[in-house]
Amino acid sequence: MRNVTRRPALATIGALALMGALGMTQPAWAADITTVYTTDYAGHASWDDGARKLTVCDDKADGWGTRAYVYRPNSGDPGNGTVLLKVNDPNASGPCQHGYLASNPGGHISLKVCSYQGARVEDCDWKKIR
Repeated sequence: MRNVTRRPALATIGALALMGALGMTQPAWAADITTVYTTDYAGHASWDDGARKLTVCDDKADGWGTRAYVYRPNSGDPGNGTVLLKVNDPNASGPCQHGYLASNPGGHISLKVCSYQGARVEDCDWKKIR
């Protein structure tokens, strides 16, 4: 009976090894999406590293918009840096907004998303992309 139990396990291990050898693992695009929410969850932004596409969505009809940045982080202050791309979604009533980078920026980049109203920018959060 033990051999019967082991055979499915060995077959599964063999199949996984074969998939890895043939490059049949998780699609590359699946790991290339980074999403960050504002700290009050009123909006979010997603960066598709393969397509170099930034999508910004204002999720709450509260008079505030959602703004996102793809940026090269400062070494001493990784939550800020040199902005490479900025996209605004001014309100929750319309579709999400998109922006693209023409070329791959290379190196370290991060994604930051904030709520904004006029010149006021609040509830920011960020995440390292790579």
